[in-house]
Amino acid sequence: MRYNKAVCKDYFYYKCKKGGNLEMQHGRKWLHKLLTPIVALALVLTGISFQGLAAMEAAETEEAGGLAAYGEAEGAEDLAACDQAEETEEPAAYAEVEETEKPAVYGGAEGKLERACEKAESGLEAMDAEEDDETEDDGEADETDKSALTEAIRRANQLKQAAYSAASWKKLKTALDAANKINDKEDASQEEADDAAENLEKAMKGLVKVPGKPGTVKAAWKGAKTVSLTWKKASDAKKYLVYRSYKSSSAGFKKIGRVENKTSYTDKTATPGKKAYYKVVAYNGGLKGGESAVKSVLILKAPASVKASASKTTVNVSFKKSTGASGYEIWSKAGKKGKYKKAATLKSAKTVKKKFTNQKDGTVYYKVRAYKQVGKKKYYTDYSKQVSVKVSRGSTIENTKSQLTIEADINLKGTGTGYHAKLVMVTPTSAVSFGIQYDQHAVAPYTGKAMALIENVANNDTGGQRYSRPGNKSLKVGQTYHMMMTVDKNGNGDVYLDYKKIGSFSQPNLAKDTCYLRIEASARLNGDSVDATFSNIKCKWNGKYDPTRVLGQNLKWNEFKTNAGLSYKYNQKKKNIRIFGTVQGINGDWDSAYDKVSDILQFQSNGAL
Repeated sequence: MRYNKAVCKDYFYYKCKKGGNLEMQHGRKWLHKLLTPIVALALVLTGISFQGLAAMEAAETEEAGGLAAYGEAEGAEDLAACDQAEETEEPAAYAEVEETEKPAVYGGAEGKLERACEKAESGLEAMDAEEDDETEDDGEADETDKSALTEAIRRANQLKQAAYSAASWKKLKTALDAANKINDKEDASQEEADDAAENLEKAMKGLVKVPGKPGTVKAAWKGAKTVSLTWKKASDAKKYLVYRSYKSSSAGFKKIGRVENKTSYTDKTATPGKKAYYKVVAYNGGLKGGESAVKSVLILKAPASVKASASKTTVNVSFKKSTGASGYEIWSKAGKKGKYKKAATLKSAKTVKKKFTNQKDGTVYYKVRAYKQVGKKKYYTDYSKQVSVKVSRGSTIENTKSQLTIEADINLKGTGTGYHAKLVMVTPTSAVSFGIQYDQHAVAPYTGKAMALIENVANNDTGGQRYSRPGNKSLKVGQTYHMMMTVDKNGNGDVYLDYKKIGSFSQPNLAKDTCYLRIEASARLNGDSVDATFSNIKCKWNGKYDPTRVLGQNLKWNEFKTNAGLSYKYNQKKKNIRIFGTVQGINGDWDSAYDKVSDILQFQSNGAL
């Protein structure tokens, strides 16, 4: 066995022949460290000194440097030279020794060395095989994984262009085209596939969706200039613009508002009296979406052409109707500094006028507004322009100079031949009355008429009364009239119909005795009936009017019933007294039996005339 051959092959010769590549030589440094002690032992056994080994290593180092300098081609030539030198000039130290001539002493060591060399050679062969595999792997390119790219392309192809903005779709199209090219490229690298997939995913995430169309727009007038708008949410909408037109459902629209993340808007600038058209447009950022259907609503207008006219104490208010109104409210105030209060509610849109009676003297202001009833709630227009009218009652208990006065609103009804309702001033010996009397047996031309009548009773003897019909005022049964009677300290008096003086009288006896104020109702014959209502009764004693001494407050009375068929009733809520019934049990008529045909209420006074 040639020990020098095995050792050289594993350590020096093998490195020189197989390791022309210096990089490979550095990779085997660990094997060098492993074989060094084995080689040293072999040299000792074969007679090669350790210094010789060192010299050989130095030569090897120098040779490796030479190989690096000359390059791989030159190194290969030197390696061939080395092989030739080995075959022709083998040193004596490495001569073959026949196994039969080996000393016995080397038997054990030789076996160990041989086994060590065999193991080292086996390790080298394994390393060579591994290097060969690596070389083969390096020669074969890994297959590129395009699954992520393919999936991204599939999802991109399912998207619809119409659903997205043009700018964002253009970016997607660019990314998709690039992705398809890489996907079709056979030798595309993994990096190219990953980048194309990533860019396509980014483009899909950057798509800006076109918002949908707002649905079911509702428009409701909420009073004055206000319209409430609501609608159903549009898909992908971030904001909405609200448009209004007064022309038509297809023209003249102008933007009036903008809202974000809500589906309602309140228009507070609508023009009353016009029909307004509304539409809502959805937006996603600056991207315009669908337009809603157009919804219209009528904005109610306050009543126009309001007028007020006065006739004595009656004021008539009229106006033009408001289209779409359910009804109206009339408000009034007394004087410039007064406060407006609701005077009347007209619950029909067809009713556009109202009469106000018994208005106080002075200037009265009126204004009107319309309303629309929705369920239990009312929505109001603005108020109309105010108008004013001057009310002049004429003569009243407050502004007429007198010592005694009584006034009231009188309404007379009845059946039969005659009936009356009167204001009365009376003393124990005399009386004067003024009121309304219906008499089928009155002298011509008053026969069968209701007249304003003064009855002046000079004494209580039959025929002691005198009748006069001041102003020849023919009145109507069942209608209310304001009547007043006054007298001064001398017994001279005046009578007034609806605040205007229509006649006078003189009865000095009223100034001589204590005088009382009364109201009276009666009928002419048995079987005749009367129904007289006295309201707003006021009295004055001793030349001074006390506004607290009115019916329903501090004005008290006593009843003097002269006919059992008549009675009275006080209505506290309406502040009036009603005397009614059918006359019974008399012989004659109200002229011959005047003390037996009436029901009388006398008001307590605080002093005589």
